[in-house]
Amino acid sequence: MTEHWGNHRGGAHENSARPHSPRHASAPRTLGRHVAVGRHRLVTDHKADSAQATIPAPAVTETRAAAPETHKKAQSASASVARSSLIMAAGTMVSRVLGVVRSPILLTMILGLNSPIANSFDIANNLPNALFVIVAGGLINAVLVPAIVRATHNSNDGGAAYINKLLTLSIVFLGGVTLALTLMAPLIVKIYATALSAQWYEQTVVFAYWCLPQIFFYGLYTVIGQILNARENFGPYMWVPVLNNIVAIAGLLILLWVFGPSTPEQTQNAELWVGSRTTILAAFSTAGVAIQALALFIPLRMVGVRFRPDFQWHGVGLRGTAKVSMWALFITFANILPGLLLSNVAADAMQRALDLGIDVTTVVGNAGYSTAYLLANLPISLITLSITTAVFTKMANYAADGDYAKLRLAAARTANTSSTFNFLAFTLLVSLAFPIARILVPLGSMNEVVSEGYVIMCISGFVIGMGLAYVYDRVGYALEDTRGVFLVGLPVTGLISLGYLVAATFPPQYTARVLGLMASASLLINALMLMYYLSRKIGGIHAKLLLSTHLRLAVISVVIIIASWIVTGTIGVETIASNVYQALSAIFVGTLAITILYILLMKIAGMDEYNSLTNLAKSAVRRLRHK
Repeated sequence: MTEHWGNHRGGAHENSARPHSPRHASAPRTLGRHVAVGRHRLVTDHKADSAQATIPAPAVTETRAAAPETHKKAQSASASVARSSLIMAAGTMVSRVLGVVRSPILLTMILGLNSPIANSFDIANNLPNALFVIVAGGLINAVLVPAIVRATHNSNDGGAAYINKLLTLSIVFLGGVTLALTLMAPLIVKIYATALSAQWYEQTVVFAYWCLPQIFFYGLYTVIGQILNARENFGPYMWVPVLNNIVAIAGLLILLWVFGPSTPEQTQNAELWVGSRTTILAAFSTAGVAIQALALFIPLRMVGVRFRPDFQWHGVGLRGTAKVSMWALFITFANILPGLLLSNVAADAMQRALDLGIDVTTVVGNAGYSTAYLLANLPISLITLSITTAVFTKMANYAADGDYAKLRLAAARTANTSSTFNFLAFTLLVSLAFPIARILVPLGSMNEVVSEGYVIMCISGFVIGMGLAYVYDRVGYALEDTRGVFLVGLPVTGLISLGYLVAATFPPQYTARVLGLMASASLLINALMLMYYLSRKIGGIHAKLLLSTHLRLAVISVVIIIASWIVTGTIGVETIASNVYQALSAIFVGTLAITILYILLMKIAGMDEYNSLTNLAKSAVRRLRHK
């Protein structure tokens, strides 16, 4: 393989698809659910993070030719960014932990995992996220947010008057959209879960009536959060989802206290869920999202924006922003088909099992797939996102200067560093899938644990493909080439849609596994296509460096996975995942052994990333000693 994919060295690329220059990029980067495959969903379907898929990109500041006094300011700014990053990371971590406690751990105690009622609630509770991204999310992030950012930086009052107009407009728009969609709940459920039987369709519609109002609060959370981000007040936006989880957990604990854990028979009886059980479950879920959004009015007031409804919208000036942001909207709309097919295929698998008399505890449906998907997302949201965000400033500056040599190297090193962690995460997920499944379903049957474990294995490849796609997606944004990124991902959107249709032809017990494999494969294909496209724009991507690192990481992972499977087969799945205590022990010992072996094999393979990891560890130890 040659050093570069493509020898074309593109000139300074000018594209108005992005709302502003990367040197001043403070608009959010939005990641939607089955991201047209270049935009595979980054944990937006999980209520632990609600709308946290909207991540603010770091502001890119000019630091070349800095005077001595400017250097001190730069150091202060750097320290401020570090503090903000720490606050955001802490909020994300707490939210992740509470989110896992909420769902799947507590939720599966009440609904089970592989059950019709779990599928019903999962479908309804994911509708607000899916519809927000399709109907409102793209418009808010592509049109309103850039206008808010521009007003904040260009107005004498920090854009307060203008923001009041936009916030009022957002509330009216979101209220109207939410009301219309809530009234359309029966039709929407039919579109997203065509195969449901009459009783489970009716139950899902009831859940949907309760859950669809969340669209309004997701929109409000996003708009106010971006106002705060534009004013460099990042903490509240990342921490209020904790309140969401606390409220929802309270509702689940009430259900457990009143009704106790559900039996398999109860989770398959729709009549049992008519009334108070449904009301408590869905009402607390929506209340959590509402509190998450409304709580942001407090920090909004603290940064000087006292919201007063302002209906004088004439001259707000969103038309120009809408024009330059059309590609962001196209990206959003491209997400519709894969997500729609996924929901239907997963729902169909459970319904076919019921119709054929197959034990449903062996069939992973919507709820089980969402749980596995959440797990595969964690390494990306906690590691890849942090690593890439940290270097986005440099990449954007290199792109603005036309210094493609440094941009290529920065992207390749970022991809290799990210993949080093992601291959380890992939190895851990595949090796320890069964004990992990037991922790996620503490009261579930062994059938549920085993079936979920296989889905976790199949979707784990998502970590590798998404990691690479995310890094080079940022390169595209640094080049202000949203249009190109969209067009590259479009064929893969069709491919993954076809893959989901293929999954529907498999027996119900295997459908979710095939869905996971298709998602993993499509993301890897998308990453490779994106890398090829960008190589032609920037004169290469250091293909030899990338290939050398990833081949060695792949070999290391395969060796460890085979060894772990031998150990698992010797001990027995029923032993290591028989209960929570056994599963925790297996995860602790397995994680320690796999991580040590992984690092040792990296050293034997002579990988540069090994030195980077050891230097990072030494630096952390030194800091701890100084403290």
